[in-house]
Amino acid sequence: MSLVIAIFLASHLMCMQLAAMGPLMCIWADVCAARSKLPLAVAARRRLAGACLWSFVLGIGLGFVLAGCHTMFGDRDYLRGVSAVYGRTWWGVWELGFYFGCMFAYWWIGRRDRPLRFWGRFGHGLLAVMAATNLLYHFPPLMAMISRYSRAAEAIPELSREQFRELLFSPLLVAKTAHFAFASLAVASIWLLVVLWGRPAEVSKSTNALDRTPWFAVVAIVGQLLTGIWLVTLLPPGQQRQMMGGNAVGTAALVGGIVMSITLLNQLSNLAFGDAGRRSVAIAASMLVVTIVLMSCVIVFR
Repeated sequence: MSLVIAIFLASHLMCMQLAAMGPLMCIWADVCAARSKLPLAVAARRRLAGACLWSFVLGIGLGFVLAGCHTMFGDRDYLRGVSAVYGRTWWGVWELGFYFGCMFAYWWIGRRDRPLRFWGRFGHGLLAVMAATNLLYHFPPLMAMISRYSRAAEAIPELSREQFRELLFSPLLVAKTAHFAFASLAVASIWLLVVLWGRPAEVSKSTNALDRTPWFAVVAIVGQLLTGIWLVTLLPPGQQRQMMGGNAVGTAALVGGIVMSITLLNQLSNLAFGDAGRRSVAIAASMLVVTIVLMSCVIVFR
């Protein structure tokens, strides 16, 4: 059952990661469109904006499925973590609605074929920025707090607003949020690469604007590795022991995830230096999915 939960968790994370950083990659696609004057970049931005909406809805649905699995199997640790931030989750519902409203407006405005003027482009991009920052600011810290308090030895009272804000900027939560942000950048940039290389004939006519897209994924993987090391150093000793050999499955998944991340970094570096093609992009995307599944196993089995 733990493996099934790990797969659901990986799917949930990938959906929310695309929804979180996808809006900012939409802005990059707009920059590519302005520089290259290619319809491909505009089409890629439209598809990415639509994918952000669908992945957001699917991610929320998978989140409810995960919560249902924990509740159905009487996972008291998980329920303890939720009870600690229960009051904040209701505010989270409004924040999710804000994200959907901003991204839906961004997608709807972007469907127009007529170019926007300066202030129209500024407002259009601002919608994407507000959606991305809102989700990145609220989703990772809330999930990190649930994970933290699910490992408490006994039930704790619901966090007050002051306690919530204090924890929000604690080193452990900042590290987890940064790690999630880099993972989101990797998912969104590789998704954009998949869309671009769906039409290789048009990509071959592109300018350097599109050619720089793989570098976002390279930066994201390097950032993930560095923040991952930082995160491990901040974990309590008991959790560090579990990851470093206390649980065989979790340790194997951690080693496999690190090896896969380094291999993915090499693959993305080849793409960034010009060895690009539909097959290379497909391999990179597959390796990213495997990496996220392995790291989800670390979370579930530790």
